[in-house]
Amino acid sequence: MAIRHTVVSESAALESPTLVAPKNIGDAAYKNVQSIRPTFEWKHHKGDATEYKLEIDKEDTFNTVAHQTFNKSANTGSPDKTDATLYYFNYAIHEFDPGLDRDTYYWKVTALSTNEAATSEVWSFTISPELSLSGITNYPNPFNPNRERTKIRYRLSTDASEIKIRIYDVTGSLVTELDGTTAGEASSIWGKYNDVEWDGRNGRGDIVMNGIYPFEVMARLGDRSVSGRGKIAVLK
Repeated sequence: MAIRHTVVSESAALESPTLVAPKNIGDAAYKNVQSIRPTFEWKHHKGDATEYKLEIDKEDTFNTVAHQTFNKSANTGSPDKTDATLYYFNYAIHEFDPGLDRDTYYWKVTALSTNEAATSEVWSFTISPELSLSGITNYPNPFNPNRERTKIRYRLSTDASEIKIRIYDVTGSLVTELDGTTAGEASSIWGKYNDVEWDGRNGRGDIVMNGIYPFEVMARLGDRSVSGRGKIAVLK
């Protein structure tokens, strides 16, 4: 059931912000959030508001160890196309900040002025990404297999049941197949990627010749499969 709490300002001069996204659990348009670093959006007839305080927590009491607070200046909003007094605001958790867990969260926004505060309803959402694959690269590139290995790097939105990495030559013939690691992106900034090393050898154990070697990363979870491609340059 959707949970909505409203804190009403004692003064009518500063109205409460209206939440926009992520949608509230129970709303007809609700969908699970796909990113552990979501973007929060609200709208407000800001009046004398100078700042907004966004709060996120795993409980609607907003007093657990998971409680986070972010501030947003009231000067950063975008005006509505039909109502010049209505502004839209958003806050995105930064790429280099810790993400959220795959769990249910509650959030609210408080408008602040010099003398007043007005708080929105409390909405909830669940982070449950479908399997996706991104950030495919390798380094060093080019690499010399006589001296080093190259790391094939990729990012998973959630844990996969299987990862296969297939490396080909320019004719499309399979050079070798590697088993990849299956960990989904962690909330820590140090746990974003999976790295799998290739020593530059084919399936027979021989070091390959100089050239370009296309590779494909394939991820599977249940009946869902995703894939992505890159190119490795070997230069000895």
